Formats: sequence, C-alpha cells, structure tokens
Amino acid sequence: MFSAITSDGTVYVSGRIPHPKELQFFCLYPDCKAPVTHVNRSLRGICIPVAEHFRHLPKYKKHPERQFTWQKGNIIDILLDDFDCETDKPFTDQQGLDFLVDLYLPKEQTAVYIESDSFSFQDFHNQVRSLSSQDIATLLILSAYGKENKNGNYFRDADRKKSPKDLKLIKGNEREVYDLLSFNVYFDHDTQTFISTQFEDYQEEVEQFFYSHEEGKAVSTGERFLKTFADFKLPINTLYFEHFNIKPIRLENGLYIPWLTGKELQRMKTTVRAIDKETDPTILENLRAIETKKREQLTLFQ
Repeated sequence: MFSAITSDGTVYVSGRIPHPKELQFFCLYPDCKAPVTHVNRSLRGICIPVAEHFRHLPKYKKHPERQFTWQKGNIIDILLDDFDCETDKPFTDQQGLDFLVDLYLPKEQTAVYIESDSFSFQDFHNQVRSLSSQDIATLLILSAYGKENKNGNYFRDADRKKSPKDLKLIKGNEREVYDLLSFNVYFDHDTQTFISTQFEDYQEEVEQFFYSHEEGKAVSTGERFLKTFADFKLPINTLYFEHFNIKPIRLENGLYIPWLTGKELQRMKTTVRAIDKETDPTILENLRAIETKKREQLTLFQ
C-alpha cells in the first residue's frame, strides 16, 4: 500500500511523510481501517530506491490488495511526483467484485497498473473492460528486464543467432496485453525511463525439412522459406519518456486507453506535506475508538 490515514483524518502518501515514526497509520480501504505498519524508503544495491510503503499485518488482510515489489515502488515514486494521484484505488467490476488499481489519476481519468511479476491476464482483461465502461482509461506499465532487474520477465532480449540486437521475446501475458491494447509500456530501471512501443512479428529465412521414413530422420529439401516467429518481435514506433502526458482515447474494440506524449517537468526531490482530504466522519470515530480501546488496555496492564 502506498497511502494510509491517521486518526485525525489526514491521508499520507509514500514519499510525503515528514515524521512517520511519530504517527499511527490505518488502512484507507472502505470497511477495513485496520492498523498498518510503515516501511521506510531504502536503497536496493547502490542506486535503485525502494519506495516507502505500508503493510497490513497478516491477520488483517481481508480485502483485495496490490502486491508491493521494489520495481513497483521505483515506478510509483516517479509517477507520484509527476501526477496528482490516488493510490490503491478501489473499483467494482461488472460482476460486483471489488478490485484495486495501483494509481488513479483523476484529471487524466486513467487507472494505472504496474506489474513486475506474473499476473492473471483474464482478471486484467475483465477489469480493463469494466474501467472502460466507466470512461476510465487503463495504463499498464511492465517492469523491463535489465542490469538492475536481472530477473525481470518483460521486454527481454531474444537469444537467436544472427538476429537483430533489438529483437525481443514477447510471449504469454505480455503478448496478450499487446494484442488487447495495441501497444505496450515498459519502465527501464537502468535508465529510469518509460518506453512506449508497438511490435512487428519477426521473420527469418530458414531451411525447409521433411521427415524421411527411409532414413529415419529429418532431411533438407534444399529449399528455403520465410518463417514468422510469433514469440519474437521487433519494436517499432518506439518512444522514450522521462515524463509524459496522458490523453485517453477509445479503441475500435471499445477499450479506453491512454495515449502518451512527452513533457518536460522538474521532478520533486524534497519531502512535501501530507495531502489533506475530506474523510467520512464515521471513519474518524472508528479510528478514535480503536485508539481509546488501546489506551484502556495499556492502563489495565500497568
């Protein structure tokens, strides 16, 4: 989780918490409000920042929750500086099931998912359609393979002899997302840049073989043909952004997606104040009741 609330109704967001050790935080999810622990910002290796965030205690995990990874923290850190965002935003799909998105950008009417590990494409597809029906665009950012992300699953270089250096292995969920949205967006942790790209199938001239029952093995016909490799693709129309603007557009299949364009923006480096937000008064009453009960319990043990 990248945001939490205190008993006075102040919402605190990752990177914007001046004195976290002096505060007690609670979950913002509707009907939860369980206490959460604060995790400090840290460094992974020499230079990759792991964003500060909040964690539920295991016994309080009773609602949908987006998984935290250092890659996701790195990306969200940047987006929180570039956009006015709501983190861990809940929505309801067309079947009445609740789900969360990592970020919601109200001005851009865009929900943001960030994935660095495997995920359910079917769930993602259903949620994209549900969001599109509410005129909300969906931006999925995949954490790209690189020197800093050596276990990364996405935008991996293809290992084929005599193939172009920029050839990529695009398969599974990554390919299904591309087939659905017509473009993919990645984040390169090595250069701290976003990559928006389309692909074309890779073709290679290969030798034609047939199986010879007489010889008991595959035998060349002496002819060659052009073979298409569905899992190997060449990036085309590729754009690189340190920062970007978003303009939602509607695809022919009815899905609402964000169109990205570059922008110049100075990223904020200093800690800023927490975001003041109107809060349901009953939430505050529940939080204060929790604190009162804790104080009473402490008094009994003294």
